[in-house]
Amino acid sequence: MLKVEIADGNGGYRAEIRRRLNSDNKEMSPPGLMVYSDPYRLEENRPITAVDAGGSTAMNVNGSTAGGTPDAIHDGTDTTLWTASNLSGTNFVFNSTDPDSAADRSIDAVATVNNNEALLTRASTLTFANYTALTGNIYVDSWPTAGTKEVRFRFRLDGVDIGTTIDLSSYINTGTQNTWQSFIIPLTEFALAGTDIDELVITTVDIGGGQPPNYYLDDLSLASTGATGSPTIYTIAPNGGETILIYGFVYNIVFPFNPTATVAGATENFVANQYLSYDKFAHLPTLPNGLTVRRIQDNNVGFSNIVTTNWDLLKATNHIIETFVSDGTNTMLKIATQFTGPVELNGNRGDRYEFIVNDDLTDLLAFEIRGRATTLTPASG
Repeated sequence: MLKVEIADGNGGYRAEIRRRLNSDNKEMSPPGLMVYSDPYRLEENRPITAVDAGGSTAMNVNGSTAGGTPDAIHDGTDTTLWTASNLSGTNFVFNSTDPDSAADRSIDAVATVNNNEALLTRASTLTFANYTALTGNIYVDSWPTAGTKEVRFRFRLDGVDIGTTIDLSSYINTGTQNTWQSFIIPLTEFALAGTDIDELVITTVDIGGGQPPNYYLDDLSLASTGATGSPTIYTIAPNGGETILIYGFVYNIVFPFNPTATVAGATENFVANQYLSYDKFAHLPTLPNGLTVRRIQDNNVGFSNIVTTNWDLLKATNHIIETFVSDGTNTMLKIATQFTGPVELNGNRGDRYEFIVNDDLTDLLAFEIRGRATTLTPASG
């Protein structure tokens, strides 16, 4: 028999073999080593609300790019705008009548393959500080899920790349197909260096199995700072050096709405949420651009979704109306989302959730998004 001693290394603590005895002083199980465990990390409740760059939590703002003097880039040659050419490959068609008509043409990228690139060139340089976002429409014919499929945008000046390349899939619903959908990409996302631009490059990415994404683009434009509003980014993120776990979100919305209006022919009023239309956002018509929701971890977009209606907020099985109260004039709606498992955000990596307001939400009386979160701290000892 080999005698083994388990100790703490300082001679102060030694492991012992113990016996479990019942009330009659009889062994309940064979003797064994008694152990216990401490959690490696401790969780503490962490109140956190999405905030914009100025620290405001109020999301009932005007994020619309309508108005002002936008700089139109390309509309399928319906009008003469930036000059279009194939930069790599020959598969982009810039005056396609599909999927529209001869009266409304688009950029056809259906035949493009990996690394095919389109170049849109302006006749003169443009000061991008006078603009807030790249906007446009996309018609997704197909977008396979195998491998890496993407449509990318980047700006250039005199043939030299400036700023960051942006993945369009982070700003659209790739599963929404065979119909046009709009997109808005804040220019701050491009991290443009300097002051001027004169070229936009579009790249098709097809890596791995499956076919490349098949798509059309139309009405590409730069939204003006003179617009009625501008896209506003709100973030939920840990502080530097902090790690938090996100278990879900709570959408708090207050809006002018009377849920007890009597339906013609009804003998009594119905329950409030029976009057909440699925195809509206609170009481507003379907948002034309939508609220962009993104999760960014280690500088990669791991999740992206567009919310345009109440249906988008409630269709998942783990999304519920938690509170619905009204005084007969104004109504508060509280929608809670619960993840299947917590999402860890690391402050040192810049991990965060982003919520981008792309529409005019000023008719809402209040709107904020809160995270159900905990902060992680190493266990002492």
